[in-house]
Amino acid sequence: EEELLAINGVGQVKLERYGPAFLGEISSAAEEPAENVQG
Repeated sequence: EEELLAINGVGQVKLERYGPAFLGEISSAAEEPAENVQG
């Protein structure tokens, strides 16, 4: 949570409102295998 508060524009209110959902999305994305992107 301290890392989120260090982001410009994220304060205590946004952390309380969006923090749990945001951290949940990051956690589930970290568990998924990475996709290969070719360009």
